[in-house]
Amino acid sequence: MNMKDWEEAYRGIGEIQTRVSDIVKNSLELFKKRNVKKVLDLCFGTGRHTIFFAENGFDVYGIDISKTGKEITEKKVKEKNLKNVHLEIADMHDMPFENDFFDAVIAVYSLEHNTLAGLRKTISELERVIKPDGILIATLISTKDPRHGTGKEIEPNTYADIKDPAETDVPHRFSDRNEVKELFAEFRLIDAKEKTGYSERREMRTVHWEIIAEKI
Repeated sequence: MNMKDWEEAYRGIGEIQTRVSDIVKNSLELFKKRNVKKVLDLCFGTGRHTIFFAENGFDVYGIDISKTGKEITEKKVKEKNLKNVHLEIADMHDMPFENDFFDAVIAVYSLEHNTLAGLRKTISELERVIKPDGILIATLISTKDPRHGTGKEIEPNTYADIKDPAETDVPHRFSDRNEVKELFAEFRLIDAKEKTGYSERREMRTVHWEIIAEKI
């Protein structure tokens, strides 16, 4: 993925997403039950989920490739006087963390911004940095999503949404059930379901995989 795409989006639009996703809200009970302390917010964007977890008492780490997104998030962290947030500029394919570092990882609306090879590399990195029995909360775009097959084809089932000003030329990987199972073969799938939603920004129906997995 090209950093320039996200820089242009955040500089031109600012906060692209502000609402905390339901799958993130619903993970709180599980995290507390599993005594989760240290959480990674993968590709934190402008910090909506980073802030949410920090305000709920978790020690939150975040990586993203956008300097502007980091600056926006840091401003919100400072305004809220949060001391439990640690942000870095880093690529999801090569994470700057030790093995078995996190109790849990949130990878919501981030993994799909990949080619298939990039997605496999990212999930391999997640498997490395999550502790044994640690939890992964993730989403992927389903092949049933209306955007599948539209835009610029990068490879089979991977397209760039050239009509979206926030994500022009950003790859979007679309996955079916077999691919989900193959990608998370090193995890125990607790739940993997397709959920239909609605994107207010795009004004269209969406279909995403919602995945809860445990590192074996």
